[in-house]
Amino acid sequence: MTIHDDPSFHEAFSDLVRTAYADLFELRGDDAWNFTRNQLTNYLV
Repeated sequence: MTIHDDPSFHEAFSDLVRTAYADLFELRGDDAWNFTRNQLTNYLV
């Protein structure tokens, strides 16, 4: 979290999210970025 350049931060943070939720991204691909809060909640419970 020491990256202050917005594009670089976005790329690094999205890599962290993809790694943490690899199963979600394997299942839904890039569409997972567009999930609503309800869709994410249903997936995670």
